Amino acid sequence: MKTLVRLLIVVAFGLLLAVQQPAPVSADTASADIDLGIGGCRTDPILILSNGATMQIIVNIGTNAGNIQRVLYAVHLPQGVTVQRIVYTGNSLTGKENTVVVNDAPKGQYVTDTIVTLSTSIAPVSVLSSVQTNDGFATQLVAGTSGKHLVALLTP
Repeated sequence: MKTLVRLLIVVAFGLLLAVQQPAPVSADTASADIDLGIGGCRTDPILILSNGATMQIIVNIGTNAGNIQRVLYAVHLPQGVTVQRIVYTGNSLTGKENTVVVNDAPKGQYVTDTIVTLSTSIAPVSVLSSVQTNDGFATQLVAGTSGKHLVALLTP
């Protein structure tokens, strides 16, 4: 199982790099500075759950770590499922990542809602959420920009 998870992480990171394009200019971004993400940074917390499931949220942010004020992960779990441990792997974002857990998801569903807050500009953000349970594996890629809720629904 560890080999499968590692392989999926490598594939997912490749996908994240592939979708890491400058954000399209629209009415709500036209007046803001857009950070084209020349440097970029990545974070990918791993959550170990009480029901034996493992979740990972891989976030690729098209700006440097110094521009990131906060990365907020709202994780919606089924009732009775708790987080046993969270491992934050983005060393450059130490102290900038927070996870909030809410037990309001239907049985068998897991939801992630990620929002990245920057000190200046708007940058592209892609989020690959995954969950491995005893019943199976589910993953979803969501792309958008900083300041927006990027929501993934996972049903293994």
